[in-house]
Amino acid sequence: MQLISLEANKPSFNTVMFNPKGLTLIVGKSTTTDKNNTYNGVGKSLLLQIVNFCLGSNKIEAFEQYLPGWEFTLTFKICGITFTANRAADKQNKIYLNDKEFGQAAFNAEMEKKLVDIPEDSPYLTFRTVLSRFYRTGRGSYVSTLATAKEQPFSSLVNNAFLLELDLDYIYQKRNTRASCKTLN
Repeated sequence: MQLISLEANKPSFNTVMFNPKGLTLIVGKSTTTDKNNTYNGVGKSLLLQIVNFCLGSNKIEAFEQYLPGWEFTLTFKICGITFTANRAADKQNKIYLNDKEFGQAAFNAEMEKKLVDIPEDSPYLTFRTVLSRFYRTGRGSYVSTLATAKEQPFSSLVNNAFLLELDLDYIYQKRNTRASCKTLN
């Protein structure tokens, strides 16, 4: 997936154009000498949240409360085909992919088909869990390189093994064997 742009329906939002040839850096200069205060108000974290929102995140209460009437459009490419995902802050149960309406679960299932070849019967593995490896929101997401915030260790193991193209059957077998051994004791 290649991000192209992020737009909103309000003129106060500056459209973000992502670098088509590689890495896009969004930086902000700290205005304080307090090392515990990382807030600078540039919008880096908010930008990440909006991208996540457009890609089927759970409902974000703060968007509904503070951004009524706002709609965000993320344009991206998958295998050279351009897509747009549009989602409104006050109608979060609907996500539009190329103008086709989806609910959150259906949108994520559609994105999973387009982006991630998840094997059948692979618990703990979804489009959203794989996607979360590529963006981190919230302080808890920066604590570990292997797990995201609030993620269980087994889910982390399955998702990281999937991205490394390891055989997931071994991981599930190990878990079942361990569970069987615990019941014997």
